[in-house]
Amino acid sequence: LFSSGSSKEQKKKAKLVQQKQDRFEEKQREIDAKRDAKRQAKDEKKKQKKSTEMMNMKTEEGKAQAKVEDRIIFYKD
Repeated sequence: LFSSGSSKEQKKKAKLVQQKQDRFEEKQREIDAKRDAKRQAKDEKKKQKKSTEMMNMKTEEGKAQAKVEDRIIFYKD
């Protein structure tokens, strides 16, 4: 009789431990997901910034090229 009660207690404790472990793992997954999302957003922002910088550089190059072409045409006349 006593051993079966003890077995029930052990099962109860094991279940509680498992629930705690499950909650911990779930929270850990949430933390990991948030961290990954932040990192992904940061990487996306960097990529966007680089893209914008490249477009600005090309625009500046285009403006410089247009000025040079305007001068060449001006001198030809």
